[in-house]
Amino acid sequence: MGWLFTINATRKDVIDKLVSFEENEHGIWETIRHCTRGNVLWSVLEWTDKASNVTRKVIACHLLDKTVEQYGNRSIVSWGYKSMDEAMGPTYYSCPLSYLKEVTDVACEAWREQVRKYHRPIKQGDRLMLRQCKTPYVDVISAKPLTAVYQGACYRIPRDLIEDVVSAKSVTRAA
Repeated sequence: MGWLFTINATRKDVIDKLVSFEENEHGIWETIRHCTRGNVLWSVLEWTDKASNVTRKVIACHLLDKTVEQYGNRSIVSWGYKSMDEAMGPTYYSCPLSYLKEVTDVACEAWREQVRKYHRPIKQGDRLMLRQCKTPYVDVISAKPLTAVYQGACYRIPRDLIEDVVSAKSVTRAA
């Protein structure tokens, strides 16, 4: 599915729409919990099928983005979204761990493992192996905010760049 934009909608408008109660002739969608991590809206949705009266919970990932369009001499900012669920194995892993515990119907174990890996604890002294970076690794000097050094240069590290974590004990032994 592609992106859906609403002209002149704010980010808040889009989030409010995505977490609102919905009902049609087939079923009922209700958002139990939701949160944002950057421009990713995570939610636990409860779907009730009206025909069978069966209820099921799913984890949804809504990517949020804005576009700016020119109309004559006016710029109009519009926000939109792209929705996925766990079964699609989104390549975003900032989903809260509590959502994994709440939604016991596992649709994609490989994705859940990446979420657990994303949230693994990182301590001062750990070495972070980075993905798709010219800097092959950095050594953590602060866990909050996640700050690390490489050859004397200091960097703030987004968790999305971390490929692997080598514990401080292993780094000390290797040195």
